[in-house]
Amino acid sequence: MYDIQTFTGRIIELRHSLNRQPRFTEHDPVGERWEAWLTATDGDEHQFVVPTRVLPARVGHAVHLLHVSGVPVGLYNLDLGKRLNFTRAHPAQLFRSLDRGVGALCAALAFTSHALDWPLTLNVGVVVLLLYFPIIVLGRYAKRKSLQIQVDGVLDEIHADRVVRPFRRSR
Repeated sequence: MYDIQTFTGRIIELRHSLNRQPRFTEHDPVGERWEAWLTATDGDEHQFVVPTRVLPARVGHAVHLLHVSGVPVGLYNLDLGKRLNFTRAHPAQLFRSLDRGVGALCAALAFTSHALDWPLTLNVGVVVLLLYFPIIVLGRYAKRKSLQIQVDGVLDEIHADRVVRPFRRSR
């Protein structure tokens, strides 16, 4: 389970930019980002960088921004009633640049073991090479799917509160 936190505020500034080429260990499937400055009701300003092509909010809109440790994962626009789960908006990058290095290392280990006639190391290298990619991809998929489901649940709660609250009877 993730610790999803909600920041509620009004957008005071938005900047859209194209990203640089991601580094070897970075995950950036989108290539674009929005830099959003939000002000809370107490006047504090906070910056969030949202890696997405589409942002259903503009300057002046009141929003609920869902984030995990400062990384935005969802947004609910209170003015428009629109919502966006950033984890669903773009495909997951299940195979990353770092994995190429692991594959090359395992292949080099297998080749060296074969050349030096070390059958045990060869067997271990081949097994690691064959099992690494499916296990890593399935693990990343399960982790992302879990986050998507949890963000959808929080967005559903916000939507239900936003829709039901105005129609309650006053006493």
